[in-house]
Amino acid sequence: MKFLTLALLVGLLNINSLASQEKLVPIRQNERFGLSTLNKEVKVKPVYDKINFGNSPNYFVAFKKDDGNTFKSSLFHLDKVILKDKPYFDYGIYDDVIIAADTTTKKTVKYHNSFYNEKMHLYTKDGVLLTEEYYAFISVFEEASKIKPTSELILFFRDLDDKYSIKIYDTKKKKLVRTLLDKTDEIDFVSDDQLSWALESMRLTYTKEDVFGSMEVKLLDRQFKIISDQKSTIDKKPKKRNYYLDDENIEVPNELEKPIKSRSIPKYDSISKSLKEAGIVKNHKNFIETDYLYFEANWYNKNNYDLGYKNGKVGLIDTKKGEYILPTIYDNIYKVNYFLAFVIEKDNKYGLFFPYTNEIIKPIFDDFPVVVRKTSRNLGYDLIALFDVKTQKLKYYATFDGIKFLVE
Repeated sequence: MKFLTLALLVGLLNINSLASQEKLVPIRQNERFGLSTLNKEVKVKPVYDKINFGNSPNYFVAFKKDDGNTFKSSLFHLDKVILKDKPYFDYGIYDDVIIAADTTTKKTVKYHNSFYNEKMHLYTKDGVLLTEEYYAFISVFEEASKIKPTSELILFFRDLDDKYSIKIYDTKKKKLVRTLLDKTDEIDFVSDDQLSWALESMRLTYTKEDVFGSMEVKLLDRQFKIISDQKSTIDKKPKKRNYYLDDENIEVPNELEKPIKSRSIPKYDSISKSLKEAGIVKNHKNFIETDYLYFEANWYNKNNYDLGYKNGKVGLIDTKKGEYILPTIYDNIYKVNYFLAFVIEKDNKYGLFFPYTNEIIKPIFDDFPVVVRKTSRNLGYDLIALFDVKTQKLKYYATFDGIKFLVE
C-alpha cells in the first residue's frame, strides 16, 4: 500500500513537472497579446501591446504602453514573471544570468540593437539586480565554466566611461564575489579561446593610468584565481589592437579554383535568377509597434536557386543539382530570410518548403507565413507568424498544421 501511494505521488509529480514545462505561444485578442498553451489554455491574459520571443527557449518579452510614447517591458519564463514593468527593450538570457538592455543618449557600443546606443544591467536568473551601475557592455564567458566543474562565471564589463572590468559571479551564491580587474583603460586578451582558459589559463594585458600590466588567471580548486600580475610604468599607452581588420588579403590563383561540373538543365519556358526575399523588420522607432513584413528582390544567395516558369506557373530549381526541387505548379515563390525556407503561393493560399529536409507545408494559410520557431515536431512547437500582405503587419501565430492562436 505504501509502495502504491509512493508510486502515485511520483506519478503526480511527473505530471506536474510536464505541465510546468508545457510550451507557450503568444496569443492575440483584439489588439492585445498574451500567452497560451498549444491547447489554447490562456496562461497570461492578453493585456500587452506586444510580445516578443526571448533569445532562450520558453522566455518572452512583453511590452505595454506607458504615458506618452514610453513603454514598460516584462520578462516571462513561461507564465512566470521574472522582471516586471522595466524600462528595458531587450534581454540577453544566459544559463545563470540575465543582461537587460536600456537605451541611452550617450554613445556606446550597439550590441543588442544596431539602431540605439545601449546601457545594461545585470540580473540573476531569478530577477535579482546584481549591478546598480549601468554598463555600456557586458559579456558572459560561460563556455569556460562549462569545460571544467566550477560554480564560477567570468564576466567582462565596459562602463559608460569606457573603463573595463573583469568580475567573478558565483552561480551557487548568486552574487558577484570577486573583481579581477577594476576600471582599466584597456584590456587585451592574449587568447580569446575559452577552452585554453579552462584547461590552461587566461592571459591578458591591460593599461590603467600610467601602468601596463600582464595578468594570468587560472582555474584552481574550482575557482578562477590570479596566479601572476606583472606591472610596469609606461610613458605612452600602447594602441589597442584592431580585432576586426585582416593584416592582408590573399588571392587564390585561378588555377586552384575548383572546376565547374557540367549539370543537366531542366526544361522551362523562361528562367529568373532573381528571387524575392521576405523577412521581418522590427520597428526601431517604437518598440511597441509590432514587427512588419517586407519584400526585397535579388536575394544575395541567388546562385544556389533559380525560378523556372512553365505555362504561367513557377517552380524552384536547385542549380547545384540541375533539377527542379519544386514543380512548376505555383503562382509565386519567395525566400524567407529567418530560416532556409521558401514560401509557396497557390490560388491565394500560402505554404512553406524546407529544401534541406524536402518538407512541404501545403498552401493552407490566407496570410503570409514566416517561420519564427522550427524545432522537432515531437516538441509540438513549430510556429509561424502570419502577416497581412496588404498592411504587412503581424496578425497572429499558428502551428504548421494551421491551428491559429487568435482569440476572436
